[in-house]
Amino acid sequence: MNFIKSIIFVISMATVYSLATTNTTSALIVENTCKTVDAIYSRGSGQDLESDEAKRFKQQIEDRIKNPIGINYYELGTETYGGHKYQAIDVNNALNGNPIGAAASSGYAFDYGRSVDSGVGELYSKL
Repeated sequence: MNFIKSIIFVISMATVYSLATTNTTSALIVENTCKTVDAIYSRGSGQDLESDEAKRFKQQIEDRIKNPIGINYYELGTETYGGHKYQAIDVNNALNGNPIGAAASSGYAFDYGRSVDSGVGELYSKL
């Protein structure tokens, strides 16, 4: 029994040592081999294209990614890809039935569900 406890202790210590000595910053290092970055923005329910949030997203990307890397922006709903074009369905207006449909179906039915499907389809086709 002591032999098994000793093996478990050694394995545990080896695991702790390997975790403690692993270089965790390697994932943060970016090689300069990228020439462009694709940034895709998806607006929220009921938001218009080119919303203030989309502009803030674009500005935040520009602030973090410096030259010589180029940035390609795309906002879902701008174009049709694979027969899909995202429409950000308004769920704030109770009169259009979308809040009830979104809540009752967990987002899978009615106009809201079609909006989700079209957004997923467009993103998938774009990528």
